Amino acid sequence: MAWSGWKIKQLEVQPKAQDDSVFTEIPVGVILNMRSWVGKTVHSCITIALSEFYKVNSHYETRTVLHNRDTQGETLHALRTALDLLEQTEVQAIIGLDSTAEAKFLAVLGDEAKIPIISLSPTPSSHNHPYFLQIAQDETIQFKSIAAMAEFFGWKDLIIICEDTDNGREMATFVANTFREKSISITYRSLVLTSASNKLVQEELRKISTMQTKVFVLHTSPSLASYLLLNAKDLGMMDEGYKWIITSKTMDFLNLMDGEVMESMQGAVGFKSYIPPSRDLHRFIWKCRKEYDGKNPLMEVKDMNAYAIWAHDAQWLMAVERTNSVEHVLKSNVRGTTLLNQMLGISFHGLGGASGVAQGPYKHITSSLCVRCGTLLNTPPHVWRSFSLTRGYSGLSGVRAAF
Repeated sequence: MAWSGWKIKQLEVQPKAQDDSVFTEIPVGVILNMRSWVGKTVHSCITIALSEFYKVNSHYETRTVLHNRDTQGETLHALRTALDLLEQTEVQAIIGLDSTAEAKFLAVLGDEAKIPIISLSPTPSSHNHPYFLQIAQDETIQFKSIAAMAEFFGWKDLIIICEDTDNGREMATFVANTFREKSISITYRSLVLTSASNKLVQEELRKISTMQTKVFVLHTSPSLASYLLLNAKDLGMMDEGYKWIITSKTMDFLNLMDGEVMESMQGAVGFKSYIPPSRDLHRFIWKCRKEYDGKNPLMEVKDMNAYAIWAHDAQWLMAVERTNSVEHVLKSNVRGTTLLNQMLGISFHGLGGASGVAQGPYKHITSSLCVRCGTLLNTPPHVWRSFSLTRGYSGLSGVRAAF
């Protein structure tokens, strides 16, 4: 599979009260599930980010033009749309909130086409794919924090609950190896099918409830986590004596969960991706809420998902124009490689924090620990407390708390 003969198109723009201007169009594909709340929110954020960027940088000679595609929640459809964007639209880059399966395919596709694939997924990417760039915080980072917390409390044995998928099994192995460095053992790996019925979920929970280990690390999708937590509460597994640690794979979608699920999390510890508060972030969230509420009046935006913030930063990253970049792009036969090299050479302070781009995972400095109304760390009922855990700390003594 190969693509050649890329063309640079000219986009004529007529600004108000100015002479006609000609800009170099940079076509970028956006692949999202527009049937989901997250997909719709990310789309709104990307659109707003692009509009804001060119208001601030109206002198730029380039203009990023988005070509949106709806995956409809189907992996095969997402892959077909990616091929269409490459072959028919000739995009220079693709942004996607991809699943593990989609990410693996798109990584190969990006290498073949020699265009950057900007992934909003926290699933760790392979360093063997130079055109695959992960803008989201690598989800594996949090497990070092969890291991340090377990060491602090003297928990020597844990059970991990993951999805019964390739990624789930890989993560279970990674967690076991990470915990082993702290002399902590994973005594059982519970792998649950994403399509598991309530009956199967209850059977698995009853099985692990009979085991001696009572500390559980839950690393599943939000939908599966909801089933597990509700059933665990019904079975008395959220009571005193049990300890639950919920990863960012679920916690990053906390704002989408209903009250019953959140109530079932009483006493659990949850890790979320860290987005540093700022005035610019507050302003951007306000604009996104206004935009989203206008298009989706029946759905309320309670909080902004981390994926939406990463989408904003990804769009700004691609839109930044480097010195002489227009002439370079126009003369280049491989546009995607040029764009990739430009992106790898930039560092900036986005809404998600001060960051620099490298091949493979996007570099973030901190992760966040949120504790939900539990007895585990003796927090009062119905109160959230957050902690920032810095990279490279040796234990919970390195935690910065914010109450």
